[in-house]
Amino acid sequence: MTKKMVAKSISDCIDWIKGQMCSFNKASWGIYERIRIDQNQRVCWTRPDCNAEFLFVLDLNKQINNIDSDEYFENILQWLLKKQNGPETGDKVGSFPFYFLDGCFTDGESGRCLYQNDNGKVLYSLLSLSRISDDDTLLQSCKSLADFWVKNQSEKGYFFNPEIPDMHSLAKGPCFVGWMMMGMYKIYSITNKQKYLVSARKALKYLLDDIILESRIRTSYELEKFEAWRPYSSELAIVLYALTIAIKNETAQPLKEQAIIKVKASLKQMEKLQHKTGAIVNNDDNLPDGLTLQTDKNLCDLVYTQGFALRALVEYYQTLKDDKALKMAKRLGEFLVNIQCKNESPLWDGAWRGAYNVESKCWSGRCTQNNKIDEGGMFSVYTGWCCTNIMLGLLSLEKYLND
Repeated sequence: MTKKMVAKSISDCIDWIKGQMCSFNKASWGIYERIRIDQNQRVCWTRPDCNAEFLFVLDLNKQINNIDSDEYFENILQWLLKKQNGPETGDKVGSFPFYFLDGCFTDGESGRCLYQNDNGKVLYSLLSLSRISDDDTLLQSCKSLADFWVKNQSEKGYFFNPEIPDMHSLAKGPCFVGWMMMGMYKIYSITNKQKYLVSARKALKYLLDDIILESRIRTSYELEKFEAWRPYSSELAIVLYALTIAIKNETAQPLKEQAIIKVKASLKQMEKLQHKTGAIVNNDDNLPDGLTLQTDKNLCDLVYTQGFALRALVEYYQTLKDDKALKMAKRLGEFLVNIQCKNESPLWDGAWRGAYNVESKCWSGRCTQNNKIDEGGMFSVYTGWCCTNIMLGLLSLEKYLND
């Protein structure tokens, strides 16, 4: 795998999003969530987190591959900033709703829901844009978002306040804490405001004390019987990424050392889940029952795992200088470039579908475990979560490849 191959892969996926998944007039109302192949449907949800991740992709691609910025970036950014909850929403000011129909209308309780992981990904993505330090409007938006969640963090460290309307209540799992913690460390590194560091540390201590066990992590499904379709590999990848970001930014030595011990153990777990193809499979035989209902160890999940894992492995290498992590990242990156959709359909060529069987070497599997809308699996083709995170991982990996 070469830099040129990776750059071509990223270009093809960006072209797919621009060609098939954008709202009217170059994404003036954002990009759509996904295609459901078996339903012959392009889902008309435009989600703040998917759009923030795509902004991060466009910005990083501009920096790394010298791609000129375009109207898509500005249109999406302006749409996103307009969709942040404002003063008229009362206690919800600063937060982002789950999704909008066609970029405009919220859809009942579901669309208005405030998800901790989605909001955390928006915060981290926007703070990672190269213009953040000199764009006051953008930074103020991020401060407002972070302030909302600082005010509504529990003493335990996870982010939930039962008094806030529409806030997602099942918030104790690692995916709902890790992303927000990363955002808090990121905004502290930019603003040097202690309230963000205090929040990040509370979240980190919760992960270290309550989530990361000696030989495994506790999952959202184990804790609250939620996200049954999310494989164990997904939250392991998020924990690995979140701890690495914490180590990169934490100055309290005892806390940092505790995080280093646990992140090294998490890497060992992920190493056990890496298949000879390079893919990170959903599960293995050594894990106990009750962590997830997505248990097929021959499947690798692309919506919730591969992109997060790739980003985590590269970040781990950059932070802890462990060559093993970079080798794992290169193997995973090559696998992803090789299975990228080609000559399947002009509707999704250039993208990645949601689940792949590493033994039969074809798209396979569903995310229908207690989940009627099948959020993943072989028939889902996601912009955010899946394709954006894979591209972000490939972009971060590119500089470690040969021409």
